[in-house]
Amino acid sequence: MSEIKRKLFAILQISSLFPAIAVLLLPQGDKVVGVQPFHLVLALALPFMLIGATLRVRLRTLLWVLIFIFFSILSILFSPGELPMPLVGTTNLSPIGQFFYWLVAMITLLVFQSYALSSKNTVAKDWRPFILGAFVVSLIGFYQIAAYYFGLYYPADWFNNNPSFLQRYGDTIWGIKRLTSTFPEASMYGLCSTGALFISLAFRGKWWGFVRLVILSSSILTLSTTAFLGIAMFFVWLSISYFRRLRYPYQKALFMLSMSAATIPLFFGLYMVLTSKANSESGFERYSSFVSGTALWLQSPLIGWGLGSGRTTDGLSNLLLNFGLIGTLLLLVIILDSFFVKMPTGCTPLKSLKAGLVAIGVLHLASNSDWIFPYFWMLLGYISGKVKADDLRESNDGKVRSRVG
Repeated sequence: MSEIKRKLFAILQISSLFPAIAVLLLPQGDKVVGVQPFHLVLALALPFMLIGATLRVRLRTLLWVLIFIFFSILSILFSPGELPMPLVGTTNLSPIGQFFYWLVAMITLLVFQSYALSSKNTVAKDWRPFILGAFVVSLIGFYQIAAYYFGLYYPADWFNNNPSFLQRYGDTIWGIKRLTSTFPEASMYGLCSTGALFISLAFRGKWWGFVRLVILSSSILTLSTTAFLGIAMFFVWLSISYFRRLRYPYQKALFMLSMSAATIPLFFGLYMVLTSKANSESGFERYSSFVSGTALWLQSPLIGWGLGSGRTTDGLSNLLLNFGLIGTLLLLVIILDSFFVKMPTGCTPLKSLKAGLVAIGVLHLASNSDWIFPYFWMLLGYISGKVKADDLRESNDGKVRSRVG
């Protein structure tokens, strides 16, 4: 059963990289909903874990998850009604569909925590399928751009056929084709590639450096503010990590001087991109969506307007609008309870995963309203489970040594 669980874990990681694909089409009223590969694999994986009694999670995490799910149902049943004004960024949302997405997010957290609690593998071995999958997805993105400029065939009906999303694989900005790869739009790929960059730090060697460079290049080619912010956080993390390893003051001074010279152009470019974004029509829409979404939330501050009531263009106001202050705080408790765990001394790969979790969380709050993508919940569950498992092993080893002594 452990071998089956390991393989399912790997397939889940890889399938999460193809959200723009619909493997099943389900009718929902007068619409059709596309089931992503990740959702199908998760549904197939759960019976194996439940039958084999291998789904073991922290009871405290399970309790908070159940409370949050119960509140999500109440938010639908007792919502104040339809929004009194339209929102920029709102799509035709279904409360049941949105509940399904959040249910998948919570199950993902528990499944990855369960796997990490029982896994005896290193962090690098556990996450190798994800980073190799991200490498392949970036190559698909490169081919997508080549197909656009050289008139080659691009199988959009393979990679971008999910009716649940507005597929924007033909997007351009400043006359340049934007890379979306197997994602509905550029910013969604930018969110994923940010996580992949941090996870890639768990691997060492020239080959993994090449993989990292490929993913970084594909992220830049999205030309999205989400990706650029993620890349900036990635380089800040690299700089801090390297600075801490320096032993002598003159080394630190020289490093700070060289990094200042190197990063000033980078952050100036980022400033120009953000300024351009703020002054664009898209930037104005995002600002308007945040303001109007926050104003609506203040009309029903405790429970919001109910799950599926509306959608803004940033993660924070979208949570407050749909869940209110109570639901947002419940979700925050789940995140912080799993996030603020004591990291093992010297476990650099796990710290890299945690840094990636922080980066994805910040990007969600600022520029990505949909918390339905698995990467955040995969990392959150795995980190909390792995740390707990390591603590238990150290405790048991200590007891054994004390008995022997």
